[in-house]
Amino acid sequence: MDRPGVRGRYMGTFLAHVNALPERGAIRAAIDSERLAAMEGATSFFDWLPVEDNLLATHAVADVLGPRRTHDFFVALQYAELDTPLFSWVRKLTPTMHEHPERTLGWIAKGYGLMFRNAGTWRVVDATANAAVLEMVGLPEVMTRDAVWLSSVGSSLNAIFRVADVDGAVTLGADPGPPRYKLRWT
Repeated sequence: MDRPGVRGRYMGTFLAHVNALPERGAIRAAIDSERLAAMEGATSFFDWLPVEDNLLATHAVADVLGPRRTHDFFVALQYAELDTPLFSWVRKLTPTMHEHPERTLGWIAKGYGLMFRNAGTWRVVDATANAAVLEMVGLPEVMTRDAVWLSSVGSSLNAIFRVADVDGAVTLGADPGPPRYKLRWT
């Protein structure tokens, strides 16, 4: 099996958000210089980096910013990512969230495959007018056992509420098995 990867262009957006923070020096110092250089050099749509680069950068943000600001960082990062040409289609789908959440969330989950490769997939387990459950399946163990990364994914999912202009919350289920995110919105 091919090694799990993260799109280099996404990591460039990630670092741009880090560089906008007052704590950027501390966060960048927590990422070794070789990986930092690789992230900064991966600017093509076709560049892929090891998924461990994303995990390391996620931990660096969490260690420096603390839980609340880390959550805010990942919501803002994903919201900005949804503004890029790669994800412009998501903004067109979000108005259907109230009428057809299962369709909307199914397409949004497909966006994960544009950011990560050989790193599992998502599926909509359940969806109603104001709630849904998304499950990550086939996730590599290095990602499944990383509570900080799993939490950042939950934070990132909150960006869809901002795009759809609804109030919502995401919680990571505590059940054994594949990670499940419960989304609720009004």
